[in-house]
Amino acid sequence: MWRDMLAPSVQVSGAGVVGAGVLIASHPIPGSDARATYALTAWHVVRDLFGDPGLVPDVELLVYTADGAAREEAAYLVEHDADLDVAILRLRSTACMDVARPASLARLSDMRVFAPVYAVGCPLGNDPIPTRGEVVQTLHMVDGKRYWMVSAPTYIGNSGGGIFDAETHELLGLFVKIYTHGVVRPQIVTHMGLATPLGDVLDWLEQAGFAGLVR
Repeated sequence: MWRDMLAPSVQVSGAGVVGAGVLIASHPIPGSDARATYALTAWHVVRDLFGDPGLVPDVELLVYTADGAAREEAAYLVEHDADLDVAILRLRSTACMDVARPASLARLSDMRVFAPVYAVGCPLGNDPIPTRGEVVQTLHMVDGKRYWMVSAPTYIGNSGGGIFDAETHELLGLFVKIYTHGVVRPQIVTHMGLATPLGDVLDWLEQAGFAGLVR
């Protein structure tokens, strides 16, 4: 379970920002032993790191390995979609890394209420924490966008992290939003998190010219 769900997870941090991401590809670079490794995260996690539009700095990551160790890595922004709230990062490292296994399109289309899932993120800047819950809605609309609602407890720092199938450990989606209640002192509702289904992310990757990134 660590190898399937925690090792592919990364922590994104810098300039007061904390979030998570998921390694989705570590492909061989032709003609060498090096690898090109990519991560998915939420766009709003990295957006605030780019204060100067003319300057796009590296994104600082903590990458977690199958033996439980963590190491600092740098990545740079490859592509993003503000409307979908998703971004692709490419790591500077050329080492081979553990990546998440994406669920098939058939599995994604078959998701139903009560499906057991794990949310994996870095709440409050902690190392990746898995929390278990269920899909409670598969068609939750916010500003015209479709999300899944999950009951797995989540908090600030879960954004960009993966939602995984509790049985197969396959990647099902990306955590992007969390509900709050109240105006004067908003309280986070930890069991009402919203995730973008992986199928929507895969559609965007294809449109952006990265159809072969996730295999």
